[in-house]
Amino acid sequence: MQRQDILGLSLAIRTVRLKYLYKKPMHIRHQIALETLQLWGPLSFQIGYANSIPELEIYSYIQLFTKSFSSFINWYTIFQPIGKKLINNFCLKLENKLSTQKKLSFIFSKILIQSRIKTPSSAFKKMLNNAKMKDDLYDILGIRVIATNRNYHHHDHYHNDDNNQQLSFDSQDYHDISCDNHSDDDIDRRMNSNRIRRSGNGNYNNTLSFNTTTDTHDSNRGYNENIEYLGLLTIRSIIHNITEWGENIDRFKDYIKYPKRSGYQSLHMSIHHEYSNVNMEIQIRSDRMHEIAEYGPASHRYYKALVLPKEVEVS
Repeated sequence: MQRQDILGLSLAIRTVRLKYLYKKPMHIRHQIALETLQLWGPLSFQIGYANSIPELEIYSYIQLFTKSFSSFINWYTIFQPIGKKLINNFCLKLENKLSTQKKLSFIFSKILIQSRIKTPSSAFKKMLNNAKMKDDLYDILGIRVIATNRNYHHHDHYHNDDNNQQLSFDSQDYHDISCDNHSDDDIDRRMNSNRIRRSGNGNYNNTLSFNTTTDTHDSNRGYNENIEYLGLLTIRSIIHNITEWGENIDRFKDYIKYPKRSGYQSLHMSIHHEYSNVNMEIQIRSDRMHEIAEYGPASHRYYKALVLPKEVEVS
């Protein structure tokens, strides 16, 4: 048995142990739960067992914050279907508006729209780490818009993923639109008989493809960063004008003009729904920026362990 398999088995044993901690004294339960969050969580991330982290976190929060986490889960259970519907409606509006912006087709060949609802364990951890309330979670809903620059020679890390859908239209006719946001909200709008490969991972992944007669990759290997930047700002302007959503201007961050030290670049927007007052964070970037963020020096290579602030006490 390899070392990684042994660690994986240890993680499974740890999970079972957490499930039956109610039989132990309180100080033992708290000790094991904190140890899990601050040691076993980061360890499972590093050895490639990241999928086990949410379960480890949830059982640990149950032991450490029994009442507050139970209350949070009750709220999250009610909020989740509302969040799904808000994301789905927003993505449909954004997709329709982007499809009419023909000028973007001269800059970008594809536009990928991704979305997610923050998992309960991740949302609760952020509340603890930052001493925030539920209403202060500006990224409880998240949208990422990735625009493929025509003049950038990329490595297609994400376009061939099974979780992505390929949609295409040329400069004259809009062929097809498909929206898949969460497996239980199965929405599919068809405008012709083309078959679209659908994903069942519970997240919205959609790509708009702009087809033209010339291949700019062959004619020009470089790319104009200023034009790319203006194109991304155009997408931001489109999002800013989507009905029923208002932008929190004070939270706008331009990491393209002012990149992080790691090289991370993206436009960050924070918007809120006018009727439900739910917040959503939006990231807008090019495929070049996405490669740096996901696979380069700016990628999230480390797991953010729970660090309890002084204001938070275990129950």
